[in-house]
Amino acid sequence: MSRAYSIQPSGATANSDVPYVLTIYYNPDLLGDIDPSTLGIYRYDATPDVMDWQPIGGTHYADQQNVQVSTDLFGTFVLMGVDPALPEETNIYLPLIGEN
Repeated sequence: MSRAYSIQPSGATANSDVPYVLTIYYNPDLLGDIDPSTLGIYRYDATPDVMDWQPIGGTHYADQQNVQVSTDLFGTFVLMGVDPALPEETNIYLPLIGEN
């Protein structure tokens, strides 16, 4: 399972006034069968009727081994990708993430 990153406001606001760029790096040696082009950033939606990871997108930069997304949301974020070895209904896999 990947490391989760929590980004929280210092005040009582739910969103940032100005979008920021979130960058999550990965170690390609730890991806296993995951195609790096399927990597994306997900945010945990703790709304009682959802309570699941929701994709917020991201641009994959293979040469820099990271995924970046511009967002104004706070919360908990992870990097996920598709593992073709898993059944389609469970094709989201949380790869291990290395720090650079």
